[in-house]
Amino acid sequence: GDREATLEEKLQALRDEQKRAESLAFKRFGIVDKAGNAVYPDGSTANLAERDYFKAALEGKTFYSSTLVSKVDNSVVFVISTPIRHYATNEITGVLIGVVDGAKFSDLVGAITYGRTGYAFAVDGTGKMIAHKEVERVLSQENFIEQAKSNPSLASLGAVVSKMAAGEEGMGTYTFQGQEKIIAYAPVKTTGWSVAVT
Repeated sequence: GDREATLEEKLQALRDEQKRAESLAFKRFGIVDKAGNAVYPDGSTANLAERDYFKAALEGKTFYSSTLVSKVDNSVVFVISTPIRHYATNEITGVLIGVVDGAKFSDLVGAITYGRTGYAFAVDGTGKMIAHKEVERVLSQENFIEQAKSNPSLASLGAVVSKMAAGEEGMGTYTFQGQEKIIAYAPVKTTGWSVAVT
């Protein structure tokens, strides 16, 4: 159009989009001003000025966070952020965020199976578990790279997860809880994450 939408018009657009995005595990959308003040369609607010995803979008990048604890309801989530630009000048005027429910995302990835016992999981660029059929591993932000440093029985799994975190693609073997497993993994390049089927 020939004018900037009002805040209420923007929030209504987000309410409409939320209905379509629930199946993709999106929990809520929000609009953040340049000072970091977020407004959500339900009227709740939060200050996100210190969040990396806000800072990256304010610099003009679309950003995918790792899992973090929500400032709104203390649940485990991850956030996708992107700049909002002025309709006429293209200047960045704020940030659009999409908050994804970490547990629902785990359900989506955890539903992927292979053969009788195979399953999928995902880690971020540090090796932290961001999706797993056992959602407790996500909620506790488990990291096998770190655990392998003090638990030698996890060394082979930690080595594979290290390669995943580094953005490598490949196959390997590891032992976990006394079982030998075969794994294939590949990076999700736009996010910095990696997905594996074991």
